[in-house]
Amino acid sequence: MPRTRWNVSLFALLFVAILLVLPLPSCGDDDDDDSSEDDAVGDDDTGDDDTSDDDTTADDDTSDDDEWTEADWKFIRDDQGRARVLRGCNYDGSAKGDSGLPVYGEEYPQRMADPWGFNFARYLIFWARIEPEEGVYDEDYLDAVETRLDWLAENGIDVVLDMHQDVWGPFAGSPNRGEHSDGAPEWATITDDKPFIDFASLLGGWAFNYISPDVMRAFDNFWDYETHPELQDHYAAMWVHVAERFADHPAVIGFNFMNEPWQGSGLFRMADFDQHEYSDFLQRMIDAVRKVDNDRWIFYEPNAFLTNQGMPNYLRVLDDPREGPNRLAFFPHLYPLQIDLFGGYDPERDNTLANWEKNRIADSVRQQAPLLLGEWAMLSYFDRENLEQWNKEALAMMERVTSGWAYWDCRYFFETFDDDFRDIVAGVYPRATAGTPTSYRYDPETRVFTLELENYDAAVGPTQIYLPSERLYPDGWELSVSDADGTWESDYDAETQVLSVWTDPDTQAHTITIAPAP
Repeated sequence: MPRTRWNVSLFALLFVAILLVLPLPSCGDDDDDDSSEDDAVGDDDTGDDDTSDDDTTADDDTSDDDEWTEADWKFIRDDQGRARVLRGCNYDGSAKGDSGLPVYGEEYPQRMADPWGFNFARYLIFWARIEPEEGVYDEDYLDAVETRLDWLAENGIDVVLDMHQDVWGPFAGSPNRGEHSDGAPEWATITDDKPFIDFASLLGGWAFNYISPDVMRAFDNFWDYETHPELQDHYAAMWVHVAERFADHPAVIGFNFMNEPWQGSGLFRMADFDQHEYSDFLQRMIDAVRKVDNDRWIFYEPNAFLTNQGMPNYLRVLDDPREGPNRLAFFPHLYPLQIDLFGGYDPERDNTLANWEKNRIADSVRQQAPLLLGEWAMLSYFDRENLEQWNKEALAMMERVTSGWAYWDCRYFFETFDDDFRDIVAGVYPRATAGTPTSYRYDPETRVFTLELENYDAAVGPTQIYLPSERLYPDGWELSVSDADGTWESDYDAETQVLSVWTDPDTQAHTITIAPAP
């Protein structure tokens, strides 16, 4: 969603403006949290909903296997059963222009992989470019997308295709109708002749146009499946076409149905909206795509409003009809409100990271889905020290609770900062763990990396750790493993910058530590 440091703060101002009229849920004491979680899973008396299934409540098991454990669902696992950690960036905000394609060429995927060690990209695509006319798909556009996916595959980068939108699309919420790609096509923009009010110009930033009457009505009509089923039906058909087109592409590991959904007038009844209209939408999309693709992961976001800022969300537990275990991944964003409001990070009063950690852990456990971060960045800061402080704290939090992230965006990462800052973000991490990580941490101050893992019966092969020796350890590094001498071995590939460690299969728990050479 972000465009510049200043523009993101405008979304924060929009947030505050809505707070003045909207009664919000609390993320305060434990009793409040318990009540929020109960609401989030949908009780029998939350209201009638013919499209809701009884088996989407939290009381239901998400697997037919009584032995299904956290180790089974907490991570995306590779074909060797290893727990994966995905790190990369959004490729790329520049795609929001007329062409729907990023302006940067093959050099970006190359830079992602080397020297920065990224293995993941959230690639932006757009409904307006895929289906510019009702039922007609632009194969030339999809061919161009495929070319860029080829570049990513050649550099060993896995991709989630993200159907991006901001302020609904190019035919609402803007005085320059049709001059960009970011969202829905004109034929799917049903505003019921509600006027466009240029709040962006009146109040000073693009995000205020989310509350323009035409934008609000376009979203309301999209979410209203009873009145306008054709909109979501076309959206599902479009996603089926994309899934069929790219299901076998070597880079594509998953699909993200919609970037930062906006509730429209549903924001005035957030819990009910999440449990009904939005959960129903997600389930329809899952069911549609699973008819043509049983293997790719489905990444789904909560509504951005409040959740980006660490507050609870209220989605029902979603069902994956695929054969085999669920492949659904929870994919929220992180943009602290207080940073945007005050221009930087004040650790004495900003508890966004703690709230985000607490509430997103609860979401992941309730959904029994891996937790990955679809977008994050610090886009306002007091000074360089403030920038580094928040990023270090945020990265430490992500290492505690997520199995990966995509920075916003590749251009911002490459073009805004220097290598010293990029070294903080692009540190050592376990790309594939032959077991289940119980904790991992890279400390950019000491450059010490520690991975604790336990054996996992289905995992084979080595644990592979991204270790940029020339960039982070110019004077050398040393490896220690808690297993008994002679029961483990290692190998370092300087070209790929990957350290492989084979731990003792007869030892249940292991600790791997990498530190600068003394």
